[in-house]
Amino acid sequence: AFEQELADLATEFANVEEITAAGDHQAAAVALKDLKQSVGQLADNVAAVPPLVINLVKVFPEQLDEIQTSYQSLTKHNFHFPDIDIPAQIEQVQEQMAASDKAIAAMDLVQAQSDNQAAADAIDSMYAAMEREMTARRTVERDEAMVSRFIVHAQRQNHALIVELDHLNQSYTLNNGELQEAKDLREELVTLDRQHQADVQAVDDHTAVFSAVADHLNAATTRLRAIE
Repeated sequence: AFEQELADLATEFANVEEITAAGDHQAAAVALKDLKQSVGQLADNVAAVPPLVINLVKVFPEQLDEIQTSYQSLTKHNFHFPDIDIPAQIEQVQEQMAASDKAIAAMDLVQAQSDNQAAADAIDSMYAAMEREMTARRTVERDEAMVSRFIVHAQRQNHALIVELDHLNQSYTLNNGELQEAKDLREELVTLDRQHQADVQAVDDHTAVFSAVADHLNAATTRLRAIE
């Protein structure tokens, strides 16, 4: 611990004085160099402690409080987080903070910094998960009705095309697969519509994961524009 480092430093200092008094200047120079390195290392350790402590007593607790409050509010407003267990992650961060505090007390600053970084990374991941779902909800609210209209429009166009091609096929032989391509497109639109209706129902039932629905909406929009 810190007290032991000070004791070791005092021993080194006494050793330098003893060697110098004995007149062995070469050995004294080596011992003095070692002493300077020990003093420098102690100074580095002392300088590294305050930022770690500030994280443990102020930064991390405030962030965890904010995350806890935000999580409770978001879940009340029908947000879901299937890819991350935020309450469990909060507990894990608290354990990492306790481990870091213990490491600082033992002046094991490498371990303390590792625990601090792990806690910071976990906190960042929780913030990112909540921000991702909030952003996705805005996308869902903006695009859900538009995609519904887009699908209906594409299905109407596709139906009209199949009717026209089928009529032509009765009078002429279509040998380049236009009719089959139109029917394949009809099946693709059915699949798109099925997924979209499932997402709409999930939103209505308050069970939707907004990021997943937003991904479906973005993919559907991209595909429908390509079809158009």
